[in-house]
Order: sequence, then structure tokens, then C-alpha cells
Amino acid sequence: SDVCSSDLVTQSLDAAGHYRPASRAGGILRVADCKRLGHRVLGNDHASVWDIGEGVACCEFHSKANALSRESMEVLDQAIDAVSGGFRALVVGNDAPHYSVGFNIEFVLNRAKAGDFDSIERGLEAFHATCMRLRGAPFPVVSAPAGMALGGGYEVVLHSDASVLHSNTVLGLVEPM
Repeated sequence: SDVCSSDLVTQSLDAAGHYRPASRAGGILRVADCKRLGHRVLGNDHASVWDIGEGVACCEFHSKANALSRESMEVLDQAIDAVSGGFRALVVGNDAPHYSVGFNIEFVLNRAKAGDFDSIERGLEAFHATCMRLRGAPFPVVSAPAGMALGGGYEVVLHSDASVLHSNTVLGLVEPM
């Protein structure tokens, strides 16, 4: 069944200031549709997993600039388990202007200033372990980036089975060598 679009009416504001039904091309689904209908499977303040219908789950990052954190990667890791237990596939995407600007540099800076390099190391190890689980998942993983997918965001895309990119997507590793 089409969980996220059943009975959903999308509207747009016309030039006269009246709301009119808006049409969308077939096969187009926005995470916002699922959020309005409340089909959240799991999540926290940094990421959520949504049931988007037809046996597919969607992991959405929603922290500031979708920077990847321990908390967002925990949700992605839990999404792998959730999909294994009751879905057929996983999409990693969102409706935000950017897919992900990468690993949370503010966390790294704060931990480095405090001399807590072990926390940085553990965070990066957990990030890479989740990416490897994503790569080896026993189901299809599709990334759907739009806007920037930089650093760790790009790594999530690389570890997916397939990618469907918006025409405005910018991909890349930005860390200096």
C-alpha cells in the first residue's frame, strides 16, 4: 500500500491568495508527506526512520545542516536492523536543502579543544562501522541526495547500492590530505 500519500491533499497558493489543489508527477514522494501522516518508525533529534510504503523505509537526517553525529548514525544503524526485521529496502534521503554536510565538525573541534581525542576516535569508528553495515546490508539501500553531500554524507552515498541524485547535488570529500 502507499502509506504516505493516502488521503493526502497537497495545496499551493495561487496569485490571488487562494489555496488550490496541487498536482505532483506520479511516483514522487516527499518525506514531508510521511511526516505529516505520522508514520515514524524510530528516531531522535538528529535523524528519523519513516515507513514510506510498499515495504520501504526512509532514513532522514535532520540535524543542523544534516551534519552527521553519533546520534544520527545510531538511527541509521538501527534502521538497518529495522529494515532487516520488516521492510524490503531502505532509502536514505530528506527534503532539506542539503543531504548532509558530513561528520559534525563542531563535535570534533570541541572534543579536540578538551583534549578528548578518544571520543573523536570512537565517533569516527562508529561512523565507519555503520557505513560498512550499510554496504553489507542484505537488502537494497538507495541514497537520494539533493544539495550538498560532502565528507561523511558522501560516504553514506558511496556505501549505498544505488543513488538517485537531484540535479543540484554536489558530491565530494572535502577533508584535506
